Amino acid sequence: MDGPKREPGDLSDKDCDMNDNNQLPEDVTFQRKEDTVLPEPSAGFVRTPFVEDLSRRALTYLEAGYPVHFAGAAGTGKTTLAFHVAAQLAGP
Repeated sequence: MDGPKREPGDLSDKDCDMNDNNQLPEDVTFQRKEDTVLPEPSAGFVRTPFVEDLSRRALTYLEAGYPVHFAGAAGTGKTTLAFHVAAQLAGP
């Protein structure tokens, strides 16, 4: 399944990890609302106790008004985790 093609003015390489075909990873979905990207939960997202703990801690910091920065080697899931956390913030 191909991800959405990147258009001029869309997310830059600094905003999101693109694959070699200049597309979002397959497990990252979003809806475009004007110029805003709304993250959606992914059914394929793997929830381990470690990931749930990271998500819960990130949400706690974000809800308190602090920024969160995910760091790690390329391909470790930083963007996917950020979309997961963002979807939880936007969700019910």
